[in-house]
Amino acid sequence: MSILILGNLWYKKTFSTLGDNVTSILNDRLKPSNYLYQISNKLHDKRFLLQEPRRTDALDQSKEMDYEIKSLTKAYELTTLTSVEKKEWQLFKQHLNEYNSLEKNVYSHPAQADDTKELDLHYRQTLAQLDKLSNIQLGVGNELMRDSHSVLSDSVFLSKIELVALIALGLLSLIILSASDKRLFRQEKYHLN
Repeated sequence: MSILILGNLWYKKTFSTLGDNVTSILNDRLKPSNYLYQISNKLHDKRFLLQEPRRTDALDQSKEMDYEIKSLTKAYELTTLTSVEKKEWQLFKQHLNEYNSLEKNVYSHPAQADDTKELDLHYRQTLAQLDKLSNIQLGVGNELMRDSHSVLSDSVFLSKIELVALIALGLLSLIILSASDKRLFRQEKYHLN
C-alpha cells in the first residue's frame, strides 16, 4: 500500500513537471523563436527599403517597422531567458541600436561608402545575433524535451512496480482469505457434529 501511495505522490509531481515543461516549450521557446523570426524578417524588409532610393515613403515604412521590432523585442523580453540568452540578447540590442542609428544617418544624409560598409557590418552582426539566439532556443527546447522523456520513462517504470505490487498484494490477500476460510469451514464442521 505504501508503494501505491508513494507512486500516487510521484505521479502528481511528474504531471506537474510535465505541465511546466510543455508550458515552457510553448511560451519560452516556440513563441520567442517566432519573435526572432519576425524580427529577422522586419530587418530584411528595412534593409530592402534602404536599397530603394526612389521610394518617398521609405523612411515612414522604416519607422513603422522599427515600432513593430520594438514590440517584438518587448514580447521576447517577457519570456524566461537563460543567462547565456540574456548576454546574447544584450549584444543583439546593441547591434540593432547601432544599425538603427546608422540607418537614420543614411536617410538624413546622402549615403557615403564608409557609412554603407559600417551599416552592412552592423546588419550582418545583428542577424548573426538573431541566429545565435535561435540556436539557444533550440538547445533549451531540446533539453526540456529530454527532461520530459526522462520523467515519462521514470513514470512508466514506477507504474510497472505498482502493477507488480498490486498483483503481489492480491495474491497475498487470496492466500490469507483462503486460509481463514478453511479455518471457518473446519469450525463449522465441528459444530455440525
